[in-house]
Amino acid sequence: MGGAGIVAEGKLGSREWLLTRRRLLKAGVGVAGAGLTALFFGSGTPELRAQGSGDLIEEVQRGQLPFFVRGRGAKAEEAYRFAAANREILQYIPCFCGCVEIGHRSNSDCYIAAVRPNGRIAYTSHAVG
Repeated sequence: MGGAGIVAEGKLGSREWLLTRRRLLKAGVGVAGAGLTALFFGSGTPELRAQGSGDLIEEVQRGQLPFFVRGRGAKAEEAYRFAAANREILQYIPCFCGCVEIGHRSNSDCYIAAVRPNGRIAYTSHAVG
């Protein structure tokens, strides 16, 4: 009856339990790693659309910057953040770069193509240059 290595029905011996714990730990680490990778890197490529003018459009959550602005320097990032926070002001400032020919009505249009009802902002690359 009480021999070594005998496992009662429904219970694991210490060796079997150790192997099962290791498998669960490895699986948990793998799942967590995959989840974190997806969280930090997403699909790896942003969804960009091109306008007829050649400018790119990227829609992101409020508070985020589009792909084409990141890495362009602090001044570019600051300008896009200002445009998002002060769109009402920029709509009264005309743009003098000639973009009226592509349909821009104000300086706001050089940064933001649209603001969606869900709060997402569609940025245009026009102001990046």
